[in-house]
Amino acid sequence: IKEGIAQTSVPGRMEVLTQTNGAKTFVDYAHNGDSLDKLLQVVTSHQDGRISLILGAPGNKGESRRKDFGLLLNQHHVLNTYPDVDVILTADDPNKEDPLAICQEIASHISREVRIIVDREEAIKTAMSETTDSKDAVVIAGKGADAFQIVNGKRDNYAGDIEVAKKYL
Repeated sequence: IKEGIAQTSVPGRMEVLTQTNGAKTFVDYAHNGDSLDKLLQVVTSHQDGRISLILGAPGNKGESRRKDFGLLLNQHHVLNTYPDVDVILTADDPNKEDPLAICQEIASHISREVRIIVDREEAIKTAMSETTDSKDAVVIAGKGADAFQIVNGKRDNYAGDIEVAKKYL
């Protein structure tokens, strides 16, 4: 049983890729303040270099998450334990909302500098290109194994975070 569990993976749940420079890329469905906090606890306990977080929030639902993310990542908030995590806000199923506006709303709840790269693949590529060694990590949160983006009520083609990340290993 122990061997079987050790070799088991659930698509979109703490999937880990290793870049050629040794840096780790973590892909997870974390999509609210609590799950994001737990994910960052795990990553920061294993990686002590540069850590970049790619994060977005869906459009037309769960709008309170935007503030939750901001409070979690706000360096002046009691919950914050991740002041050194580089945050890149991006699209995550924007549906009928403007993904830039969603990112700006999340950013409005964070009192430190964050970057906005609306194109999710570009955000992943950028974060992965900034790693240098095995101490570094990229955390891609929210979509997990979802191979689509919801835009204007329809599922648009998107390779999925794990497949996009594999392109930039």
